[in-house]
Amino acid sequence: IQFQPDREKLDATYRISKNTLLDTEQFKAESCRFSTAYDTELLPLSVVEASLLGSPFVTPGSAQAKGAASVLKLSLKAFSDEISFTEERPQNIRFYLKGQPQHINPLYELLLNQCKAVFMATSESDTNPVRLPKTTIQAVGFSDNEELLPYPDSSFMGYRLLTEYFAFPEKFMFFDLTGFADRIPENADNRLEFYIYLTGSDVELEHNVSIDTFQLGCVPAVNLFDHRADPIKLDHTTVEYEVVADARRPDGYEIYSIEAVNASSSSGAIETYLPLYGMRHDDQSRDNHTYWFSNRRHAKLGNNQRDEATDVFISLADINFNPELPDDRTLSLNTICSNRNQPESLPFSTDHPRFHCVDSAPPCSQIRCLTQPTASVRPPLRNNARWRLISHLSLNHLSITGGDEAVVALREILHLYDFKDSSINRAQIDSISRISTRSINAPLTIDGRTSLCRGLEIEIELDDIQLSGNSRFLFATVLEHFFALYCSINSFSRVLVKLKNKEGFLKKCPPRAGEKVLL
Repeated sequence: IQFQPDREKLDATYRISKNTLLDTEQFKAESCRFSTAYDTELLPLSVVEASLLGSPFVTPGSAQAKGAASVLKLSLKAFSDEISFTEERPQNIRFYLKGQPQHINPLYELLLNQCKAVFMATSESDTNPVRLPKTTIQAVGFSDNEELLPYPDSSFMGYRLLTEYFAFPEKFMFFDLTGFADRIPENADNRLEFYIYLTGSDVELEHNVSIDTFQLGCVPAVNLFDHRADPIKLDHTTVEYEVVADARRPDGYEIYSIEAVNASSSSGAIETYLPLYGMRHDDQSRDNHTYWFSNRRHAKLGNNQRDEATDVFISLADINFNPELPDDRTLSLNTICSNRNQPESLPFSTDHPRFHCVDSAPPCSQIRCLTQPTASVRPPLRNNARWRLISHLSLNHLSITGGDEAVVALREILHLYDFKDSSINRAQIDSISRISTRSINAPLTIDGRTSLCRGLEIEIELDDIQLSGNSRFLFATVLEHFFALYCSINSFSRVLVKLKNKEGFLKKCPPRAGEKVLL
């Protein structure tokens, strides 16, 4: 989703918080609600020039970037002459890479993997550009606070990362320019230019990079939102009760998760029921020992009517699974819902669907979709889900990082979280042709003291023929972060990725312990 600033109203950075709610305009008397995944900044500037130049070139900083094969030029200009970069000093500029996959994927790899130097200049003729570190360019979408899907705190974040990548890889097609605010030249006015020197080049890409490739004010959004489900009157006639988001719109909502369950009696007393499969069974401060658990089944809208959605049913029990039979209680449920299958039916064009903020009024002229809303992706249910659980329990850290079955084990884990099961995803997973590991040591500094920490170096070989047309570098980066999160406590991992039919490494990742890079 892109927030297009109103040039007449926006004269300073405006921050749009993560989880901002957005409603679409009505289509067939229905609207859909989305929430944003990242914090977003609206900046009073625009991209006025973007070009990728192959050698030879003479640009600011080129004399100090010997060996560069190409340079990406990004020119930014403020909305008015009254706005200067020396006064505004943006801390971070986030770009979304928009375009065809055959162009965006190699551009992403050039920027994040083949950056040689970055220079900041006031104009094309600037003879004293400011050299910035390569870390000025940062990948987006891998931090814990950049999640797209709500996950319980007790869940392993590496699995969330895999789920989001296979379901919506566009979430990661961002990069940040950061850490340059304090180094903006004092003579900079309302224009600033960045020159990113690259060790690789792409002749086709040189003809397909333009200002439309680099979009500002963009953020991934997901059709999930908090919703109070219809109250459930408890009786003695059934052991489970269907959770209905809104009885007036049965085909307009689908329960994603139950977040909280409260019970109220006719006397006004309110009790909170905890999930049976939770971790607070020994809480002695609670007088109430009733718990809830839920089941998910394929939906049935009416006689012989079915869609691909699901229905959720809730049951009450104690820790011995004895059904609780309250007398006159009514359940109140806080849930996270989606709009079922409606988003994929929204009309999509340059101007549609249009959005508006539910709880705020940012200085925007328009809020629109840059990519078409995807179809809903759902995990398998019943027997298929049980087989996935059995496969999951048989896999562990050792099985995917060593031995002859490491490739099979890693592929199996990736398949478990590929709910789309698309040909593109299958090709990426099947491209893993070899895994080898060895123990390594690296210095680790804590509170100013340096000691050696033992970790694991994981070398992964990918078949680049299977990855043709896919983002091989993004896939390698996802694997890097997954292994870093998957490694055991007090340890680290270092991932090396190479291509089967090429010399050298595609990516030599730094040692990582979780999200932290060990320098």
